Amino acid sequence: MLIRQATQADAAALARLGRALEQPWDEIGVSTDIAAYGAGFYVAESEADLVGCIVLRTGHVPEGVDGHSPIQLWRIFVAPEHQGTEIASSLLAQAFAHARVNGHDAIWLDTSEDNARAIAFYRKGGFHPVGTAELHHGHESHRDLIMSRKLP
Repeated sequence: MLIRQATQADAAALARLGRALEQPWDEIGVSTDIAAYGAGFYVAESEADLVGCIVLRTGHVPEGVDGHSPIQLWRIFVAPEHQGTEIASSLLAQAFAHARVNGHDAIWLDTSEDNARAIAFYRKGGFHPVGTAELHHGHESHRDLIMSRKLP
């Protein structure tokens, strides 16, 4: 497996990955995200297929996240047939390396409060809950758990 920065040439494959995960990610949206977050947008390749990605971004930091320069783990996707393998852990390790190299002292994320599998994965990666946030998507709203991890 190879982890590398995403390029515009990856947009179609990443849109397919998003659809396989029932995410509202189309090629134009992916292309826009690659342009906006390129330095923190990584893909995982296995046998020339894109099998996962991770996107890091800076911006608003919710209350409870400690650090002078936190970065958000905004997206982490792994193809359904590769979930439960080392891919997610490898992508997370890339996120930690990216954060350290770029001077960030903490990583934070939000995930659905009822996503026990994701929460267990993040806890194993050193994240701990620091609060909650009410998120709105269209007419629907849900509460997300905010988790954070300090970096050495």
